[in-house]
Amino acid sequence: MAGPIPDYPRIASIYGAHVGMEATDVELQMAARYDLLIGGLDRPSGDVGPKKKKVNETIARLRELNPNIVILHFAAYPPYWGTWDDDVPESVFLHTPEGERINGWPGTHMLHLGRPETVDLLVEAIQRRIAGVDFDGPFIDCMGGRFDWWAVEMETHRPVVIDVDGDGRQDDRDELNRIWGEGKRQILERLRADLGSDEVIMINGGSGGAYAKPYVNGIYYEDYVDHVISQRMPWEKVIADYLGDCALEHTPNCTTINASSGIWPDYEASSRLPFDECSELLERGYSDLQRMRLGLTAALMGDGYYGYDLNTRWRGQHWWYAEFDAPLGKVLGPGGESEDGTWRRQFEGGLVVCNPLPRRVHLELDRKYRDYTTGWSGREFVVPAFDGRIFIPVG
Repeated sequence: MAGPIPDYPRIASIYGAHVGMEATDVELQMAARYDLLIGGLDRPSGDVGPKKKKVNETIARLRELNPNIVILHFAAYPPYWGTWDDDVPESVFLHTPEGERINGWPGTHMLHLGRPETVDLLVEAIQRRIAGVDFDGPFIDCMGGRFDWWAVEMETHRPVVIDVDGDGRQDDRDELNRIWGEGKRQILERLRADLGSDEVIMINGGSGGAYAKPYVNGIYYEDYVDHVISQRMPWEKVIADYLGDCALEHTPNCTTINASSGIWPDYEASSRLPFDECSELLERGYSDLQRMRLGLTAALMGDGYYGYDLNTRWRGQHWWYAEFDAPLGKVLGPGGESEDGTWRRQFEGGLVVCNPLPRRVHLELDRKYRDYTTGWSGREFVVPAFDGRIFIPVG
């Protein structure tokens, strides 16, 4: 269902388009600025014909406004299952030796991905959640190729013994990684076989999603730009993994990389914190233009999408920046490293420079350009550390 491939930049709204069934046309025009919507469109539960018809009318209007848009439903997060949806067999859950369930993201319990009934549960749930609605396909969260250690008692950090085989003892980490990686692979293999080659399947997997490449249209690199800034991960690995997944075999390719503000709010901050504190967090996050530009220009080194938001704990802001409207058009060649350590890529409408270094770089260009951010024109520019710029040619 996805339309033609968009020009650049390609901007994604991640985990929160906030488009309801009664959305006004102004709201839809704002949402249609994005080329990729991941989650956030109201979808009626059950087989509610009139409501599904309304959702499909909304999707049709979005496609009318932006023929290139890809719309994915946030369909599942396989490490865990919401406590509000508990009508499932106890065997699908992960337990301690005492038989207690293990908490994951706040409000969820962790699933046992080594059991066939759990794979069945997830595949059926994903298919049910996209059935009858004109999404391009499902987005599946938390699909790194290992056991999801980060999700265990995420909020409480309560230490637990994981007993995957019921023998009353702590299980081997390597074995857990193997079981969970195979469970996730089976989910994707089943979905691709059932949905066919035309359906878009996207996962949040980052560099741990290599096992998924034969099955998916794109991989979400969540917060990988932030890891470059914090130096938790070398730029060379981040850019190599991202560029590699911009060339997956299934089309359209929806690989996405994001940056966030670096602010870490409380879990579910929008409902837990006072209004004034929420407003202050959002204002600070929106205003970190340097992080936003670093991520945007990193994304433009490849053929993927880009999103910028507050944090993994609070996504879904409708932030928009002037640089997102830069008239770059089509690409003229691949991105690559220059002698000064910056990365550059030439487009029909301009030159993009990404500086992933912890120092500023003085550029001397071969012709006159205008910095799309500052409006400065000339042949020489300075790009600060961990920043990026879009340059538009001028006469």
